[in-house]
Amino acid sequence: MARKRVEDTVPALESWDDVNQALATIADNQRTVENFEAAMQNKIDEAKAEAEARSRVFIEATKRLERQIKEFAEAHRDDMDGKKTKTLNFGAVGFRKSTKIKLPKAPTKLAEIIQLLRSKGMDDCVKTPAPSVDKDALRKYPTQDIVAVGASIEVDDVFWYEPDREKLERGEPVKEGTRMGTQASILTPQQMQNVMQALYLTRNARGLPASARRYNIFPQKTT
Repeated sequence: MARKRVEDTVPALESWDDVNQALATIADNQRTVENFEAAMQNKIDEAKAEAEARSRVFIEATKRLERQIKEFAEAHRDDMDGKKTKTLNFGAVGFRKSTKIKLPKAPTKLAEIIQLLRSKGMDDCVKTPAPSVDKDALRKYPTQDIVAVGASIEVDDVFWYEPDREKLERGEPVKEGTRMGTQASILTPQQMQNVMQALYLTRNARGLPASARRYNIFPQKTT
């Protein structure tokens, strides 16, 4: 195929009428591009709305299954033989310790903690310019240092689960009736495996990455 040469030069405008026409053409081009972009955005919005509508039932099923698995695991911790993790064919469930730094809500108390942090050379625990406590930095200090400045430590037993998506991607069968999740409020030991399959499928229907992921379910706080 013969090479084509593209000229970089454009004809020079010869009059103000040419300039005026050029401005009109630019305005028309901009309007056309904006129309294309508006049409594109409308299609994106429609696609998002459709995806959200189609995903809703899977999201609701996933939340229900999460609650069921958590309730079952909490009621059957003795079956785990003192271990933190229970491994099943289609995933694993377990509990882990979550340490949180608790601070008083009163502004005067917070000001006292910030003053103590600075006096003890723990300036990395103070955020600036508006002074506030950096909990992540404070968490790295020994427990006695945290308590000494007026903060407290709260330890929660956090439930987590991790579906093994690779098992289904390899074509392992899924039992009938598990795809959208069971309606039962209490799981039996025999249902546990099926629920892990269903939980994988509902997550997969939302287009999440193919690799297995761990999901933490933190305990609900009551006021």
